[in-house]
Amino acid sequence: MEVGSSASSRRRIKHTTNYTVIALIVLGILAVLNFFFYRHFSRIDLTHDKRYTLTPSSRQSLAGLDDIVNIKLYVSQKLPSYLVNLKRDISDLLDEYRAYAAGNITVTSIDPTEDPALQQELRFMGIPQVQLNIIEKDQAQLTNAYLGMAIFYADKKEVIPFISDTKNLEYDLTSAILKVTSKETKKVGLYAGTPLTPPADQEYQAANQLLSKQYEVTQIQLDDEQALEKISTLILAGPRDLTDRQKYAIDQFIMRGGKAVFLVDTVEMREGLQASSFKPAINDLLQHYGITVEENLVLDASNAYAAFRSGFMTFRIPYPFWIKVVSEGFAANNPAVSMLESVVLPWVSSLTLAGEKMPGIAITELAKSTESSWLQKGFYMLDPQQQFIKPGTQMQSYLLAAAAAGKFKSFFADKPVPPAEKKADGTEAPAQKEPIRESPETQIVVVGNSRFITNDIITQFDDNQVFFLNLVDWLTLGEQLIGIRSRGATDRPLRETTEYQKTLVKSLNMFGVPLALAFFGIVRFYVTRRKKKSAVVL
Repeated sequence: MEVGSSASSRRRIKHTTNYTVIALIVLGILAVLNFFFYRHFSRIDLTHDKRYTLTPSSRQSLAGLDDIVNIKLYVSQKLPSYLVNLKRDISDLLDEYRAYAAGNITVTSIDPTEDPALQQELRFMGIPQVQLNIIEKDQAQLTNAYLGMAIFYADKKEVIPFISDTKNLEYDLTSAILKVTSKETKKVGLYAGTPLTPPADQEYQAANQLLSKQYEVTQIQLDDEQALEKISTLILAGPRDLTDRQKYAIDQFIMRGGKAVFLVDTVEMREGLQASSFKPAINDLLQHYGITVEENLVLDASNAYAAFRSGFMTFRIPYPFWIKVVSEGFAANNPAVSMLESVVLPWVSSLTLAGEKMPGIAITELAKSTESSWLQKGFYMLDPQQQFIKPGTQMQSYLLAAAAAGKFKSFFADKPVPPAEKKADGTEAPAQKEPIRESPETQIVVVGNSRFITNDIITQFDDNQVFFLNLVDWLTLGEQLIGIRSRGATDRPLRETTEYQKTLVKSLNMFGVPLALAFFGIVRFYVTRRKKKSAVVL
């Protein structure tokens, strides 16, 4: 008995030892894998636009960090149930940032709910305490909570006041990191030249705020030529009546290597849903650079809904004057527009290009209308209830936005320089400088419309924000942020179908199923009949 007991004990000890060794080996493998994946972050993302994976732009920005960036997430522990997943998604995203930054990102999560001193500090920083709805035990209650973020680097900081979703969080976070780590903030000038009501500078307020997230934005007066020397990119929204000296200031800005976005209208709105054409003074300058904005309006069967009032009623109907450029209309090889799904351009004019007449200048077609487009010229009736397509109207695609890059010749190279005028405050004009006759490598963008960035339109259509900011980023920063923002553009309208396709689908729905059932019945009848004959023969 003792011998058997001793053998049994040895077997138990052996099995225990084996299990212990196996467990230690498994734990060791898990530890090694955990260390490896911590140092080499990766994931499988099967979504079409890789929305759960950091874009190459973000990874490149994080890899370029040379010092530690501190990210503080101010989040309340008690959040409504509908925000629990959001909190987890934010944490997952921050884990990715930390992994790709190779030790140069630190993340701290803080609950300020019970800390009055921290709450006061957050108020000064611009991170508010927001009221959220909580439904518990069939009762709706309000609770105060925090869900904001601050990014610190040296003595700089950027704030994301409240995170309502993660749709644009990667863009906001990466742009904030770039802003605090950059040695200087890029400066952008906005010239609002359209005589709109309210005043033009207020009409572009929403666009101004969007630009201010990444740039230092200045309201430019073209008579202040010294202000033009301090900016990287000039945005001219609706330039109309310009003096020769103002055109000279724009020309010399480009000759110094400045980038410019020209948003040009050739239509003046009148009362009673009417409009008429005019020739903008800047057209001769643009034509010299290789792009002309035509005096017309483009209409398209691919269009957006517009709201109109009739008495006390407001109605929304498809409006061909509000062109909707779809993905097929964007240049596939240009980073500013290649990932866009759509953009709405209200009352837009077509562009024509100089082509081979511009040696050394490369011109790219950025956005075009569909093949179901047509033109109107002269005087326009903008009534949304009119008959838009007239019999015999010729339809084709029209160019709506274009870019030109290269070394530009000055518009005033063979012309006398316009004399400088006295400043508005009465001081003498600056001394005349020798004009620059050729630019270094630079870029300009021309769009036959400025109204797509007015407050009402740019806040109504998110893709307009993406299109506008992509153009400015492409000229000012290159491709650094474009890929992040464009991934959020997800408007994917149904394709237009012809009358033949509609008739074919209707016919298949009406007759296809009955015919298929009849065919199945006939086949089954003959198969059954053949089986019966075979059985009789046997």
